[in-house]
Amino acid sequence: MPPIRVLIADDHPMVRQGLSTQLASIPDVEVVAEVAGGREATAASLRDAVDVAFLDLRMPEGDGIAAARAIREARPSTRVILFTVEVDRDRVEAAIRAGADGYLLKEAGTPQLAEALARVLSGQRFIDPALVSILMDRAASAESEGRGGALSPRQREILLEVERKASDREIADRLGISPETVRTNLDRAFLRLGVATRAAAVAEARRRGLLAGA
Repeated sequence: MPPIRVLIADDHPMVRQGLSTQLASIPDVEVVAEVAGGREATAASLRDAVDVAFLDLRMPEGDGIAAARAIREARPSTRVILFTVEVDRDRVEAAIRAGADGYLLKEAGTPQLAEALARVLSGQRFIDPALVSILMDRAASAESEGRGGALSPRQREILLEVERKASDREIADRLGISPETVRTNLDRAFLRLGVATRAAAVAEARRRGLLAGA
Protein backbone atom coordinates (compact mmCIF):
# COMPACT_ATOMS: atom_id res chain seq x y z
CA MET A 1 0.00 0.00 0.00
CA PRO A 2 1.51 3.38 -1.01
CA PRO A 3 2.01 5.97 1.74
CA ILE A 4 -0.46 8.76 2.33
CA ARG A 5 1.16 11.84 0.79
CA VAL A 6 0.64 14.92 2.97
CA LEU A 7 1.22 18.65 2.47
CA ILE A 8 1.59 21.15 5.32
CA ALA A 9 0.99 24.87 4.75
CA ASP A 10 1.63 27.35 7.58
CA ASP A 11 3.61 30.58 7.67
CA HIS A 12 5.16 29.73 11.06
CA PRO A 13 8.20 27.39 10.72
CA MET A 14 7.84 26.02 14.25
CA VAL A 15 4.21 25.08 13.63
CA ARG A 16 5.16 23.34 10.36
CA GLN A 17 7.94 21.45 12.10
CA GLY A 18 5.74 20.35 14.97
CA LEU A 19 2.91 19.18 12.73
CA SER A 20 5.38 17.44 10.41
CA THR A 21 6.87 15.52 13.34
CA GLN A 22 3.42 14.45 14.53
CA LEU A 23 2.27 13.34 11.09
CA ALA A 24 5.51 11.49 10.36
CA SER A 25 4.92 9.38 13.48
CA ILE A 26 1.64 8.05 12.04
CA PRO A 27 2.07 4.77 10.11
CA ASP A 28 1.90 5.02 6.31
CA VAL A 29 2.04 8.84 6.30
CA GLU A 30 4.68 10.71 4.32
CA VAL A 31 5.05 14.50 4.51
CA VAL A 32 6.05 15.39 0.95
CA ALA A 33 5.85 19.21 1.07
CA GLU A 34 5.97 22.05 3.58
CA VAL A 35 5.11 25.57 2.41
CA ALA A 36 4.34 28.96 3.95
CA GLY A 37 1.51 30.40 1.85
CA GLY A 38 -1.73 29.69 0.05
CA ARG A 39 -0.44 29.94 -3.52
CA GLU A 40 2.52 27.70 -2.70
CA ALA A 41 0.12 25.18 -1.17
CA THR A 42 -1.99 25.02 -4.33
CA ALA A 43 1.07 24.59 -6.56
CA ALA A 44 2.64 21.96 -4.28
CA SER A 45 -0.55 19.93 -4.06
CA LEU A 46 -0.50 19.49 -7.83
CA ARG A 47 3.25 19.05 -8.22
CA ASP A 48 3.55 16.43 -5.47
CA ALA A 49 0.26 14.57 -6.07
CA VAL A 50 -0.82 15.21 -2.48
CA ASP A 51 -3.50 13.02 -0.87
CA VAL A 52 -4.20 15.33 2.09
CA ALA A 53 -3.38 19.01 2.53
CA PHE A 54 -3.19 20.52 6.03
CA LEU A 55 -3.74 24.27 5.65
CA ASP A 56 -3.44 27.03 8.23
CA LEU A 57 -6.55 29.19 8.22
CA ARG A 58 -4.56 32.45 8.08
CA MET A 59 -1.61 32.59 5.66
CA PRO A 60 -0.05 35.15 3.34
CA GLU A 61 -0.79 35.01 -0.39
CA GLY A 62 -4.18 33.40 -0.02
CA ASP A 63 -5.63 32.17 3.27
CA GLY A 64 -6.51 28.57 4.02
CA ILE A 65 -10.09 28.90 2.80
CA ALA A 66 -9.00 30.33 -0.56
CA ALA A 67 -6.31 27.65 -0.86
CA ALA A 68 -8.82 24.91 0.01
CA ARG A 69 -11.12 26.11 -2.75
CA ALA A 70 -8.27 26.31 -5.29
CA ILE A 71 -6.89 22.88 -4.39
CA ARG A 72 -10.26 21.15 -4.59
CA GLU A 73 -10.98 22.79 -7.95
CA ALA A 74 -7.57 21.86 -9.38
CA ARG A 75 -7.31 18.38 -7.85
CA PRO A 76 -10.66 17.12 -6.48
CA SER A 77 -9.14 13.92 -5.13
CA THR A 78 -7.03 15.84 -2.59
CA ARG A 79 -8.60 15.95 0.88
CA VAL A 80 -8.23 19.26 2.72
CA ILE A 81 -8.01 19.80 6.48
CA LEU A 82 -7.86 23.33 7.89
CA PHE A 83 -6.14 23.85 11.23
CA THR A 84 -6.36 26.98 13.32
CA VAL A 85 -6.49 28.52 16.79
CA GLU A 86 -9.84 30.17 15.98
CA VAL A 87 -13.19 28.94 17.23
CA ASP A 88 -15.62 30.65 14.87
CA ARG A 89 -18.77 29.04 13.49
CA ASP A 90 -18.84 31.39 10.49
CA ARG A 91 -15.26 30.40 9.64
CA VAL A 92 -16.09 26.71 9.90
CA GLU A 93 -19.08 27.18 7.61
CA ALA A 94 -16.92 29.14 5.15
CA ALA A 95 -14.37 26.32 5.20
CA ILE A 96 -17.07 23.75 4.45
CA ARG A 97 -18.38 25.87 1.56
CA ALA A 98 -14.81 26.04 0.20
CA GLY A 99 -14.63 22.25 0.13
CA ALA A 100 -12.67 21.54 3.31
CA ASP A 101 -13.03 17.98 4.57
CA GLY A 102 -11.81 18.65 8.11
CA TYR A 103 -11.34 21.42 10.67
CA LEU A 104 -8.80 20.95 13.46
CA LEU A 105 -7.61 23.12 16.30
CA LYS A 106 -3.83 23.53 16.40
CA GLU A 107 -3.72 21.96 19.84
CA ALA A 108 -4.84 18.61 18.38
CA GLY A 109 -2.70 15.65 19.37
CA THR A 110 -1.37 12.88 17.18
CA PRO A 111 -4.36 10.53 17.81
CA GLN A 112 -6.74 13.24 16.57
CA LEU A 113 -4.56 13.86 13.52
CA ALA A 114 -4.62 10.14 12.73
CA GLU A 115 -8.40 10.01 13.18
CA ALA A 116 -8.88 13.08 10.99
CA LEU A 117 -6.76 11.52 8.24
CA ALA A 118 -8.66 8.24 8.39
CA ARG A 119 -12.03 9.97 8.33
CA VAL A 120 -11.38 12.32 5.42
CA LEU A 121 -9.69 9.62 3.35
CA SER A 122 -12.81 7.47 3.77
CA GLY A 123 -14.97 10.29 2.39
CA GLN A 124 -16.26 11.65 5.71
CA ARG A 125 -15.80 15.05 7.28
CA PHE A 126 -14.00 15.57 10.57
CA ILE A 127 -14.53 18.48 12.95
CA ASP A 128 -12.32 18.64 16.03
CA PRO A 129 -14.32 17.31 19.03
CA ALA A 130 -13.08 20.23 21.14
CA LEU A 131 -14.50 22.61 18.56
CA VAL A 132 -17.83 20.79 18.52
CA SER A 133 -17.99 21.05 22.32
CA ILE A 134 -17.33 24.79 22.26
CA LEU A 135 -19.89 25.34 19.50
CA MET A 136 -22.46 23.35 21.47
CA ASP A 137 -21.89 25.60 24.48
CA ARG A 138 -22.25 28.70 22.34
CA ALA A 139 -25.37 27.38 20.67
CA ALA A 140 -26.94 26.73 24.07
CA SER A 141 -25.99 30.24 25.20
CA ALA A 142 -27.40 31.78 22.03
CA GLU A 143 -30.66 29.87 22.44
CA SER A 144 -31.04 31.02 26.05
CA GLU A 145 -30.71 34.60 24.81
CA GLY A 146 -33.22 34.06 22.03
CA ARG A 147 -30.58 34.03 19.30
CA GLY A 148 -30.56 30.34 18.36
CA GLY A 149 -29.64 29.83 14.70
CA ALA A 150 -32.47 28.98 12.33
CA LEU A 151 -32.21 26.26 9.72
CA SER A 152 -32.37 26.98 6.02
CA PRO A 153 -35.24 25.39 4.05
CA ARG A 154 -32.78 22.95 2.49
CA GLN A 155 -31.32 21.96 5.89
CA ARG A 156 -34.84 21.43 7.16
CA GLU A 157 -35.72 19.19 4.19
CA ILE A 158 -32.60 17.12 4.69
CA LEU A 159 -33.13 16.69 8.43
CA LEU A 160 -36.67 15.48 7.76
CA GLU A 161 -35.25 12.85 5.42
CA VAL A 162 -32.63 11.92 8.02
CA GLU A 163 -35.46 11.47 10.52
CA ARG A 164 -36.97 8.98 8.07
CA LYS A 165 -33.65 7.05 8.17
CA ALA A 166 -32.76 7.88 4.57
CA SER A 167 -29.11 7.58 3.48
CA ASP A 168 -27.20 10.46 1.89
CA ARG A 169 -27.67 8.89 -1.55
CA GLU A 170 -31.42 8.39 -0.98
CA ILE A 171 -31.78 11.99 0.21
CA ALA A 172 -29.82 13.26 -2.80
CA ASP A 173 -32.03 11.31 -5.22
CA ARG A 174 -35.27 12.45 -3.57
CA LEU A 175 -34.30 16.13 -3.46
CA GLY A 176 -32.48 16.24 -6.80
CA ILE A 177 -29.13 17.28 -5.34
CA SER A 178 -25.71 15.67 -4.95
CA PRO A 179 -24.65 13.60 -1.92
CA GLU A 180 -21.94 16.20 -1.33
CA THR A 181 -24.61 18.92 -1.06
CA VAL A 182 -26.45 16.71 1.43
CA ARG A 183 -23.32 16.36 3.58
CA THR A 184 -22.51 20.07 3.37
CA ASN A 185 -25.98 21.07 4.52
CA LEU A 186 -25.87 18.52 7.32
CA ASP A 187 -22.53 19.90 8.49
CA ARG A 188 -23.95 23.43 8.55
CA ALA A 189 -27.04 22.22 10.44
CA PHE A 190 -24.78 20.49 13.01
CA LEU A 191 -22.93 23.77 13.60
CA ARG A 192 -26.10 25.83 13.89
CA LEU A 193 -27.61 23.36 16.32
CA GLY A 194 -24.39 22.70 18.24
CA VAL A 195 -24.47 18.94 17.76
CA ALA A 196 -22.16 16.32 16.28
CA THR A 197 -24.42 13.51 14.99
CA ARG A 198 -27.40 13.09 12.67
CA ALA A 199 -29.65 11.74 15.41
CA ALA A 200 -28.74 14.59 17.74
CA ALA A 201 -29.42 17.14 14.98
CA VAL A 202 -32.94 15.80 14.42
CA ALA A 203 -33.64 15.64 18.16
CA GLU A 204 -32.35 19.17 18.78
CA ALA A 205 -34.22 20.62 15.80
CA ARG A 206 -37.42 19.00 17.05
CA ARG A 207 -36.80 20.26 20.57
CA ARG A 208 -36.43 23.82 19.29
CA GLY A 209 -39.52 23.54 17.12
CA LEU A 210 -37.53 24.02 13.92
CA LEU A 211 -39.23 21.03 12.29
CA ALA A 212 -42.66 21.84 13.64
CA GLY A 213 -45.55 21.14 11.31
CA ALA A 214 -43.53 18.72 9.23
